[in-house]
Amino acid sequence: MYYPEVDMSEIVKVGVRVKICIPKKLMTMLKIRPGDRVRITVLDEYRLLIEKELSVEDVLSNYIAEITPDEAEKISEEKQKEFGLYRNCFLKKLHA
Repeated sequence: MYYPEVDMSEIVKVGVRVKICIPKKLMTMLKIRPGDRVRITVLDEYRLLIEKELSVEDVLSNYIAEITPDEAEKISEEKQKEFGLYRNCFLKKLHA
């Protein structure tokens, strides 16, 4: 995602142990947390590209919903009704 309204350029100092610290505002914006892995690619003599390596959680976060058990039950019942299965299951439970 590109954020044209945000200045994404920062000047940082290379530390004594040749470490580069990513500024907090950039880490927050890019959702980089301590312990995350990044890929550093040399583009040319003066430029590096730093990319966040996506974790399984990062990839799946767009596909996983957080719902309560009651919400899950309601959705399940609605889908069963939609496919004509809810009434049949309910009647089988009554006659069992």
